[in-house]
Amino acid sequence: MDVVYEICGDECYYVEGFKRYRKTKPLRHVFLLIKLLGLTLFSFLIWVLISEKVFSFAAIIFAMCLIIVFSYKIDHLVIKRNVRNSPYGNEDAVLTFSEHGLYSKSDKAEVKLGWDVFTKAIRVKDGFLLFQGPKHYNWLPDNKLTNHAQLDQIRELFEKNV
Repeated sequence: MDVVYEICGDECYYVEGFKRYRKTKPLRHVFLLIKLLGLTLFSFLIWVLISEKVFSFAAIIFAMCLIIVFSYKIDHLVIKRNVRNSPYGNEDAVLTFSEHGLYSKSDKAEVKLGWDVFTKAIRVKDGFLLFQGPKHYNWLPDNKLTNHAQLDQIRELFEKNV
């Protein structure tokens, strides 16, 4: 039996998928610690520059701090812009998984992919990330399943074929 997802590829869908992808990265806590140390160092540097009355360099360092603090939000804005500029943005798609692989159909595209294309499937709290290589993934939220009783079936398909 086929497992069907009905997905609307709007900006929120891609941002939420990216958030889940980012959480799968094992070194994310290390990078967060590096950011925190960098902010501490930059804060000290800003304090020194202001005390020496070098306001222009202090402003530049402060701008760098803002970029570090809001880097996740900047990523989300870039994703949203890319979706708005994409011809496939805000497009509804039906993804059907079967023993043969994935069949995806939308108004602008029709794609068939065999299971050998997929390299990894990761279960996250509210869906799956289905990878095609190290960085290309498809976000499959549980709430987009047409039949929620098929959650075990899609899990079995991924375990068997990926």
